[in-house]
Amino acid sequence: AFDIRRKRMMVVGLEQVASVVISLISPVAVAAVTAFLTSRNARENEMRKLLHEKRLELYMSFYEQVERCLKNRQIVFEQEYFQKIGTYKAKMTLMASENTRKAFDEFFWFIRQKWTDYHKYSLGNDPAFDESRHHTTYDENGNESEWVDVSREELDAFNDEIRRYKKTNKPAKEVIEKYAEEIYQSMRNDLGSNLK
Repeated sequence: AFDIRRKRMMVVGLEQVASVVISLISPVAVAAVTAFLTSRNARENEMRKLLHEKRLELYMSFYEQVERCLKNRQIVFEQEYFQKIGTYKAKMTLMASENTRKAFDEFFWFIRQKWTDYHKYSLGNDPAFDESRHHTTYDENGNESEWVDVSREELDAFNDEIRRYKKTNKPAKEVIEKYAEEIYQSMRNDLGSNLK
């Protein structure tokens, strides 16, 4: 009887110890899980905030380029402008939403086509690029020099032709506005500034 009582006391004692250990571990485990989840949420929120800030910076910079095109539609024929729009491609691909990236791509390909058409026209009509007008001469020491046989009148006529091309082929204001509105609306959605 004494051994049974002793065994019962040991079992009861072990149950009490287990109960105490569990009651001590439970709050620690709950606190650890809570801390982990809070930390993860804080990191995710920080990443969202950082992405929002970077998007805002990117979108504002790109907005300025679209506005340049709205103010001067002949800018689509300038290589510098085409290259500037091209510099946004990687950032838009990596940071923009799918809808903004698509709207950007449509604008980019529109600008690219306008610039490519102009570039082909310009090269095809520039008398300075006509190979039959290029000449090579050598001086008495054998030094080579090249020159192009183009008159001032021909260059002036070509420049007049380029001005006419730009004037008649610049995109309509409504076309640029359509691209701009699609891009702006998508960027506003991304930034959360489309609230009414």
